[in-house]
Amino acid sequence: PQVQVPPGIPPDELVDLTSDDIPDLVITGINAADHGSGAPQGTYHRGVRLLPGTALLMVKRTDGTYVPFTLRDGQEIDPGQVRKGLAVDLYRWAEAPEWPVFIDALTQRYGSASTAEGPMGWQPAEDAVDGAFVFRATQYGRPMIGSYEVMSTAPGGELGVRLGSLMDY
Repeated sequence: PQVQVPPGIPPDELVDLTSDDIPDLVITGINAADHGSGAPQGTYHRGVRLLPGTALLMVKRTDGTYVPFTLRDGQEIDPGQVRKGLAVDLYRWAEAPEWPVFIDALTQRYGSASTAEGPMGWQPAEDAVDGAFVFRATQYGRPMIGSYEVMSTAPGGELGVRLGSLMDY
């Protein structure tokens, strides 16, 4: 049976991707309250944020904005290609706290918003990203590059992070 995460934002959960006892990410939540309605209503969001010392690889879109770069099935990290992309401004590292990236994975409506049409329980976020994210961190002072996937279940609401690869950078 699927675990059911109750409504609301669970406590933060620290994630150590590099196995050095220093957290790299945090599974966290946001309460996006709708203050204009009188009755309490809004949406809970659950996702992943970077912690200081960790950076997320971003790719430049045609409109000049940067979005998280993701690996597709079967694609692997090529540190040389990452360096080349950084040199020509195709890629950029987003580092906390200067660039507060929140990877939105699950949402749940509450209050009168939850009684409107639509499924109940936790649902995949509207802008949820598929694929593995590329990150940079250190492991005992050594620069590392790796990938991770954000894993979630709906409508149960479980959320986790799975390490894909990790190598010297």
